[in-house]
Amino acid sequence: MELTYRRFDPADATDVDAPVGFLTSDTWPFHGQAVVDEEGTRQRVAGGDFDGDGTRTFWIGAGEEVLGLVRLMDLEDATPLFDLRLRSRDRGRGVGSRAVT
Repeated sequence: MELTYRRFDPADATDVDAPVGFLTSDTWPFHGQAVVDEEGTRQRVAGGDFDGDGTRTFWIGAGEEVLGLVRLMDLEDATPLFDLRLRSRDRGRGVGSRAVT
């Protein structure tokens, strides 16, 4: 499976709701907050947490299917961070390892 990456675009109205739907439709047991709430995520998107100064988000796909997202943070810093989230059905298939590589 070949992975593709598409940058999240906050100017695209169809893209703005996508992180909310994606993050609230699954659980994230490997993160500090396993269940993400809709209102908090909307505020984070509006506040630039997904695309703003020093932050970029990319959808991870295979063909037309979205498998996850990777959010790159602190890009202006010498040690940037990332947040990788894969749908539960796509975990354990090597997608995360390939995305990080």
